[in-house]
Amino acid sequence: MPKRDYSLLHTDFNQRNLFVDPNKHRIAGIIDWSEAAFGDPLYDFARVRMFIFHFNISEETEREYFRSLDLTEEERMREDMYLESQILDYITWYCEKKNDFNAGRLRSHQDFLRRRLP
Repeated sequence: MPKRDYSLLHTDFNQRNLFVDPNKHRIAGIIDWSEAAFGDPLYDFARVRMFIFHFNISEETEREYFRSLDLTEEERMREDMYLESQILDYITWYCEKKNDFNAGRLRSHQDFLRRRLP
């Protein structure tokens, strides 16, 4: 089994937990480490890709994101697995309360997973 690097993960990396320096367009701080864990850093990278999906950011942005990460094929497969597990988590959350927003999100997440099927 190949050696893997592990690190402290935020696990809830999202725009509400970031402070951004508007002058430098860089992250100035990260808050809310209450769900932190020790594990594969690709899990947090998959959270970033969730934002690309949630906010309908262009496919070119996603391609650039992966170019900057320069992942191996094995790393890309692991990041995909983490993304899919997060999508499944979101599906369960959107099923908990019936409203128009959740119904729309539920459909978009289900469609996302369907598009990934072979």
